[in-house]
Amino acid sequence: MIRADVRRAFSSFGFWATMAGICIAGLLLGLENIATANLMQMNSLWPQHMMAMMLTITSDVFILLIPVLSTFAFSSAFIEEYSAGFTKYSLMRASKNDYSASKTLAVIASGGLPVLIGLVILILVFYISVPTIYNTGENYSEQYYMFFIELVTLAVNGALWSVVGSLSATITKNRYIAFAFPFVFFYVLSVFQTRYYPDLLLLNPTEIMRTLVYIGSVEIGLIVSLIALGILAFIHYLCIRNKLKNV
Repeated sequence: MIRADVRRAFSSFGFWATMAGICIAGLLLGLENIATANLMQMNSLWPQHMMAMMLTITSDVFILLIPVLSTFAFSSAFIEEYSAGFTKYSLMRASKNDYSASKTLAVIASGGLPVLIGLVILILVFYISVPTIYNTGENYSEQYYMFFIELVTLAVNGALWSVVGSLSATITKNRYIAFAFPFVFFYVLSVFQTRYYPDLLLLNPTEIMRTLVYIGSVEIGLIVSLIALGILAFIHYLCIRNKLKNV
Protein backbone atom coordinates (compact mmCIF):
# COMPACT_ATOMS: atom_id res chain seq x y z
CA MET A 1 0.00 0.00 0.00
CA ILE A 2 2.74 2.45 0.96
CA ARG A 3 4.58 1.80 -2.30
CA ALA A 4 1.50 2.60 -4.34
CA ASP A 5 0.80 5.82 -2.40
CA VAL A 6 4.41 7.01 -2.56
CA ARG A 7 4.59 6.19 -6.28
CA ARG A 8 1.35 8.09 -6.82
CA ALA A 9 2.61 11.08 -4.84
CA PHE A 10 6.01 11.20 -6.52
CA SER A 11 4.57 10.93 -10.01
CA SER A 12 1.95 13.61 -9.41
CA PHE A 13 2.04 17.05 -10.96
CA GLY A 14 2.02 18.56 -7.46
CA PHE A 15 5.31 16.87 -6.52
CA TRP A 16 7.11 18.32 -9.52
CA ALA A 17 5.34 21.66 -9.07
CA THR A 18 6.66 21.85 -5.50
CA MET A 19 10.20 21.06 -6.59
CA ALA A 20 10.01 23.55 -9.48
CA GLY A 21 8.50 26.19 -7.19
CA ILE A 22 11.40 25.85 -4.74
CA CYS A 23 13.93 26.20 -7.57
CA ILE A 24 12.21 29.15 -9.22
CA ALA A 25 11.69 30.99 -5.92
CA GLY A 26 15.30 30.40 -4.93
CA LEU A 27 16.58 31.67 -8.26
CA LEU A 28 14.41 34.79 -8.35
CA LEU A 29 15.04 35.69 -4.73
CA GLY A 30 18.74 34.84 -5.01
CA LEU A 31 19.63 36.90 -8.08
CA GLU A 32 20.68 39.91 -6.01
CA ASN A 33 22.72 37.75 -3.62
CA ILE A 34 24.44 36.01 -6.54
CA ALA A 35 25.27 39.38 -8.11
CA THR A 36 26.69 40.66 -4.83
CA ALA A 37 28.77 37.51 -4.32
CA ASN A 38 30.25 38.00 -7.79
CA LEU A 39 31.40 41.52 -6.90
CA MET A 40 32.65 41.22 -3.33
CA GLN A 41 33.24 38.96 -0.37
CA MET A 42 29.95 38.67 1.48
CA ASN A 43 31.26 36.93 4.58
CA SER A 44 34.87 35.87 5.14
CA LEU A 45 33.83 33.00 7.39
CA TRP A 46 31.69 31.26 4.76
CA PRO A 47 32.12 29.90 1.23
CA GLN A 48 30.58 32.65 -0.86
CA HIS A 49 28.11 30.50 -2.82
CA MET A 50 26.86 29.02 0.44
CA MET A 51 26.53 32.43 2.06
CA ALA A 52 24.54 33.71 -0.91
CA MET A 53 22.21 30.73 -0.74
CA MET A 54 21.78 30.95 3.03
CA LEU A 55 20.66 34.56 2.70
CA THR A 56 18.18 33.49 0.04
CA ILE A 57 16.60 30.45 1.71
CA THR A 58 16.29 32.18 5.09
CA SER A 59 14.51 35.22 3.66
CA ASP A 60 10.92 35.88 4.78
CA VAL A 61 9.45 35.35 1.33
CA PHE A 62 11.19 32.03 0.68
CA ILE A 63 10.23 30.64 4.07
CA LEU A 64 6.63 31.81 3.60
CA LEU A 65 6.44 29.73 0.42
CA ILE A 66 7.27 26.46 2.21
CA PRO A 67 3.77 25.91 3.74
CA VAL A 68 2.25 26.79 0.37
CA LEU A 69 4.35 24.67 -1.99
CA SER A 70 4.69 21.62 0.26
CA THR A 71 0.94 20.88 0.14
CA PHE A 72 0.72 20.47 -3.64
CA ALA A 73 1.67 16.82 -4.01
CA PHE A 74 -0.49 14.73 -1.68
CA SER A 75 -2.17 16.80 1.04
CA SER A 76 -5.62 16.52 -0.53
CA ALA A 77 -5.24 12.90 -1.68
CA PHE A 78 -7.04 11.15 1.17
CA ILE A 79 -10.10 13.38 1.27
CA GLU A 80 -10.42 13.18 -2.52
CA GLU A 81 -10.27 9.40 -2.39
CA TYR A 82 -12.63 9.26 0.58
CA SER A 83 -15.19 11.62 -0.96
CA ALA A 84 -15.16 9.76 -4.26
CA GLY A 85 -15.79 6.42 -2.54
CA PHE A 86 -12.51 4.84 -3.66
CA THR A 87 -11.44 4.13 -0.09
CA LYS A 88 -13.59 1.01 0.17
CA TYR A 89 -11.78 -0.52 -2.81
CA SER A 90 -8.40 0.24 -1.29
CA LEU A 91 -9.46 -1.44 1.95
CA MET A 92 -10.08 -4.64 0.04
CA ARG A 93 -6.30 -4.88 -0.42
CA ALA A 94 -5.09 -3.45 2.90
CA SER A 95 -6.14 -3.26 6.53
CA LYS A 96 -7.41 0.00 7.99
CA ASN A 97 -4.22 0.40 10.02
CA ASP A 98 -2.01 -0.13 6.96
CA TYR A 99 -4.14 2.21 4.88
CA SER A 100 -3.98 4.99 7.50
CA ALA A 101 -0.22 4.58 7.99
CA SER A 102 0.36 4.53 4.24
CA LYS A 103 -1.52 7.78 3.68
CA THR A 104 0.32 9.47 6.56
CA LEU A 105 3.77 8.38 5.41
CA ALA A 106 3.02 9.39 1.82
CA VAL A 107 1.95 12.87 2.96
CA ILE A 108 5.18 13.26 4.95
CA ALA A 109 7.41 12.08 2.10
CA SER A 110 5.62 14.12 -0.57
CA GLY A 111 5.93 17.28 1.50
CA GLY A 112 9.57 16.98 2.52
CA LEU A 113 11.37 15.35 -0.40
CA PRO A 114 10.48 17.81 -3.18
CA VAL A 115 11.60 20.67 -0.93
CA LEU A 116 14.90 18.90 -0.27
CA ILE A 117 15.45 18.03 -3.93
CA GLY A 118 14.70 21.61 -4.95
CA LEU A 119 17.24 22.88 -2.41
CA VAL A 120 19.90 20.48 -3.70
CA ILE A 121 19.35 21.78 -7.23
CA LEU A 122 19.73 25.33 -5.90
CA ILE A 123 23.06 24.37 -4.32
CA LEU A 124 24.38 23.38 -7.75
CA VAL A 125 23.07 26.59 -9.33
CA PHE A 126 24.62 28.81 -6.67
CA TYR A 127 27.90 26.89 -6.80
CA ILE A 128 28.13 27.36 -10.55
CA SER A 129 27.03 31.01 -10.43
CA VAL A 130 29.33 32.27 -7.66
CA PRO A 131 33.13 32.36 -8.15
CA THR A 132 35.47 30.90 -5.56
CA ILE A 133 38.04 33.69 -5.73
CA TYR A 134 36.60 35.37 -2.64
CA ASN A 135 36.77 32.23 -0.50
CA THR A 136 39.47 32.36 2.14
CA GLY A 137 40.45 28.71 1.74
CA GLU A 138 39.90 27.99 5.44
CA ASN A 139 38.27 24.93 6.89
CA TYR A 140 34.50 25.38 6.49
CA SER A 141 33.40 22.23 8.32
CA GLU A 142 31.30 24.13 10.88
CA GLN A 143 29.63 26.17 8.14
CA TYR A 144 28.88 23.03 6.12
CA TYR A 145 27.26 21.51 9.18
CA MET A 146 25.11 24.60 9.82
CA PHE A 147 24.12 24.73 6.16
CA PHE A 148 23.15 21.04 6.22
CA ILE A 149 21.03 21.57 9.34
CA GLU A 150 19.25 24.48 7.63
CA LEU A 151 18.43 22.35 4.57
CA VAL A 152 17.13 19.48 6.71
CA THR A 153 15.05 21.89 8.82
CA LEU A 154 13.38 23.33 5.72
CA ALA A 155 12.67 19.83 4.36
CA VAL A 156 11.23 18.66 7.69
CA ASN A 157 9.00 21.73 7.79
CA GLY A 158 7.88 20.95 4.26
CA ALA A 159 6.73 17.57 5.55
CA LEU A 160 5.20 19.19 8.63
CA TRP A 161 3.06 21.68 6.69
CA SER A 162 2.05 18.99 4.23
CA VAL A 163 0.65 17.03 7.18
CA VAL A 164 -1.07 20.17 8.50
CA GLY A 165 -2.76 20.61 5.13
CA SER A 166 -3.87 17.01 4.89
CA LEU A 167 -5.08 16.99 8.49
CA SER A 168 -7.14 20.15 8.01
CA ALA A 169 -8.68 18.74 4.83
CA THR A 170 -9.52 15.47 6.59
CA ILE A 171 -11.22 17.26 9.48
CA THR A 172 -13.20 19.69 7.32
CA LYS A 173 -13.82 17.25 4.42
CA ASN A 174 -12.74 19.98 2.02
CA ARG A 175 -9.81 19.39 -0.35
CA TYR A 176 -9.18 23.10 -0.90
CA ILE A 177 -8.53 23.64 2.81
CA ALA A 178 -5.43 21.46 2.38
CA PHE A 179 -3.83 24.20 0.30
CA ALA A 180 -5.14 27.31 2.08
CA PHE A 181 -5.05 26.48 5.79
CA PRO A 182 -1.29 25.84 6.19
CA PHE A 183 -0.43 29.28 4.78
CA VAL A 184 -3.04 31.06 6.91
CA PHE A 185 -2.08 29.16 10.07
CA PHE A 186 1.63 29.76 9.43
CA TYR A 187 1.07 33.48 8.97
CA VAL A 188 -1.12 33.79 12.08
CA LEU A 189 1.43 31.97 14.25
CA SER A 190 4.26 34.16 12.96
CA VAL A 191 2.39 37.43 13.53
CA PHE A 192 1.07 36.30 16.94
CA GLN A 193 4.56 35.52 18.24
CA THR A 194 6.06 38.72 16.85
CA ARG A 195 3.45 40.91 18.50
CA TYR A 196 2.83 39.21 21.83
CA TYR A 197 5.83 36.98 22.63
CA PRO A 198 8.85 38.56 20.89
CA ASP A 199 11.37 36.69 23.04
CA LEU A 200 9.89 33.23 22.44
CA LEU A 201 11.31 32.54 18.99
CA LEU A 202 10.40 28.85 19.06
CA LEU A 203 6.71 29.78 18.92
CA ASN A 204 7.29 31.36 15.51
CA PRO A 205 7.48 28.90 12.57
CA THR A 206 9.40 31.47 10.53
CA GLU A 207 12.13 31.74 13.16
CA ILE A 208 12.20 27.97 13.66
CA MET A 209 13.13 27.59 10.00
CA ARG A 210 15.50 30.56 9.86
CA THR A 211 17.29 30.92 13.17
CA LEU A 212 19.86 28.32 14.17
CA VAL A 213 19.63 28.09 17.97
CA TYR A 214 21.99 25.59 19.58
CA ILE A 215 22.08 24.08 23.04
CA GLY A 216 25.44 22.36 23.02
CA SER A 217 25.65 20.79 19.56
CA VAL A 218 21.88 20.27 19.25
CA GLU A 219 19.91 22.60 16.96
CA ILE A 220 16.65 23.27 18.75
CA GLY A 221 14.64 24.45 15.73
CA LEU A 222 15.14 21.12 13.98
CA ILE A 223 14.26 19.20 17.15
CA VAL A 224 11.07 21.23 17.64
CA SER A 225 10.13 20.66 13.99
CA LEU A 226 10.67 16.90 14.30
CA ILE A 227 8.62 16.71 17.50
CA ALA A 228 5.77 18.71 15.95
CA LEU A 229 5.91 16.52 12.84
CA GLY A 230 5.74 13.34 14.92
CA ILE A 231 2.78 14.56 16.99
CA LEU A 232 0.79 15.83 14.00
CA ALA A 233 1.58 12.73 11.94
CA PHE A 234 0.18 10.55 14.73
CA ILE A 235 -2.95 12.72 14.96
CA HIS A 236 -3.25 12.51 11.18
CA TYR A 237 -3.07 8.72 11.36
CA LEU A 238 -5.75 8.62 14.06
CA CYS A 239 -8.06 10.96 12.13
CA ILE A 240 -7.87 8.84 8.99
CA ARG A 241 -8.34 5.68 11.07
CA ASN A 242 -11.44 7.26 12.63
CA LYS A 243 -12.83 8.19 9.19
CA LEU A 244 -12.52 4.57 8.10
CA LYS A 245 -15.02 3.45 10.75
CA ASN A 246 -17.78 4.58 8.43
CA VAL A 247 -16.42 2.77 5.38
